[in-house]
Amino acid sequence: MRKTPSHTSHSLDGAAIACQPHDGSPTVQGYWQSSQSGIQFFYTALSQHPIMMPFDPTSLLPFARKYIWWTTPEVAISMPKRVAAQVMNLGDYDDVLALVALTGDDYLREVLRTAEIGQFSPRSWAYWHYRLGLAPPNQVPAMPIRAVA
Repeated sequence: MRKTPSHTSHSLDGAAIACQPHDGSPTVQGYWQSSQSGIQFFYTALSQHPIMMPFDPTSLLPFARKYIWWTTPEVAISMPKRVAAQVMNLGDYDDVLALVALTGDDYLREVLRTAEIGQFSPRSWAYWHYRLGLAPPNQVPAMPIRAVA
């Protein structure tokens, strides 16, 4: 489900997104829209209540260029959680520090909560759960798995 924005700037306005959280929650579908002040909001197709982005997604372009190799950086930033997950999983120390400073811990917690299958190695999964205070020692939740019926 991808809709091309009606203009050519780097804005994500109108970019459609579908996300299937690993915890079995329903797929979330929605789109990006900018406010007058330039703050990005994500509107879900179900509730139309916006989820505020704590940063401008175009600020992820340097990370997208470095860590997303299978598509263009401009397309990659339409999926900011995927870019963040790649940096969290593969990023060097300086890039991880820059990502944390840019997005904040709450956003990175959300990236973990909605992680897709294969986005994190077991080592990164455990590290980020401990680092973000989501799990006490020896109680890291299971990684997302593929369910085959």
